[in-house]
Amino acid sequence: MGKIIVIGAGITGLFASYYLARDGRDVVLIDRSSDNARTSIYNAGFITPSTGAVPSIGMSEILGSFFGRGGPMYISMLEVFRNMKWFRVASRKALSGYEKAISELGRDSLERYADFFKEETQIEPDIVSGIAALFMEEEKARQAATATNAKFLDSREILESGYGGLEGGVYVEEEFSIHPQKLYDGLLQKLLKLGVEIRRGKDASLSPSGSGSIELSLGEEKLSGDEYVVTTGSWSGDLLRKLNYNPLIAPARGLVLLFDTGGQSIVKMPALLEDYGMAVSQHDANTVRITSFFELVRFNDVYKESRKKWLLELAKKHVTNFPKLKLSSEGVGFRPCTPDQLPVIGRVPGYQNLYIASGNCRLGLTLAPATANIIHSMINSPSEKEALWEQFDPARFS
Repeated sequence: MGKIIVIGAGITGLFASYYLARDGRDVVLIDRSSDNARTSIYNAGFITPSTGAVPSIGMSEILGSFFGRGGPMYISMLEVFRNMKWFRVASRKALSGYEKAISELGRDSLERYADFFKEETQIEPDIVSGIAALFMEEEKARQAATATNAKFLDSREILESGYGGLEGGVYVEEEFSIHPQKLYDGLLQKLLKLGVEIRRGKDASLSPSGSGSIELSLGEEKLSGDEYVVTTGSWSGDLLRKLNYNPLIAPARGLVLLFDTGGQSIVKMPALLEDYGMAVSQHDANTVRITSFFELVRFNDVYKESRKKWLLELAKKHVTNFPKLKLSSEGVGFRPCTPDQLPVIGRVPGYQNLYIASGNCRLGLTLAPATANIIHSMINSPSEKEALWEQFDPARFS
């Protein structure tokens, strides 16, 4: 069996390395960062294919977000001009029609997570079963409950769970949330036990070397593999530029605020506040995690105080015990989003041994095992094809 080089140590890269190494393959995992991949840990920790839609992006949304930055969505006009093709595709597709494929991929991921935690019992990421989607209006919640065949939550049940000012919600019992840092660290340690070589701290560079093959460099060092897998998330476009391939992946910025609870139970169930795109979860006795924002601003990781204030005011309004929380840290993550909201999974056009697995946007954690398994299957059985995979074909943007 030949050597496989996985480029990008986010959660998808870790799962791809896990499945391949478990087969006895020689795997090298490399990452530009010298520490943990922040996008894979600075998120809500939700495993929830049913509540992950991205806001619709059309001209009205672009102009509205530009002139009024009061909500969770913001699009830089500079980014629009810099990435016109992305926005043209997004507007034409209207970010719809993807739901069935994502739902199928998500269900596969839920099953793979169940198998993974059953087998890797030493990894304990503080699993909390069940996720709620909460609404300001009861009617919206009832419509969502009907559409998803989930349990409807009334305002009393919501209040008892630690949230206020919300009139209805839905509860999806089979979905769950985890502490993303603990999952990431546990999976990383498992890879080391499986013999995966992990290289950190240097930027990878890919360039064509003729006849559909590539050359990989880490600074002055050349690395050679039999197969290459790009799992670099929002940075995938930059990495693949020299190969004349654009996966049309834009980085959507999100903010994560971590709070010290003082050992108190603040919320009884993880929840997505649908009207604000805000997620709230508590995975252990000491930490509450609040995340929000979908902002297309390239790789700007500095949030203005006014934006943080907006999020804190919402948390104060809807988390009933918010005054008991103390802000302990914050972080910024960049979600890799395609204009049609479908991931990019498969062989990179024009190259025989180069694959990409990226573009899961705000469902990166949710879809990681299923996405990684597709790559694992393609490498181990090149002739294997499934109808679902065709929708994720990297060639669709060529």
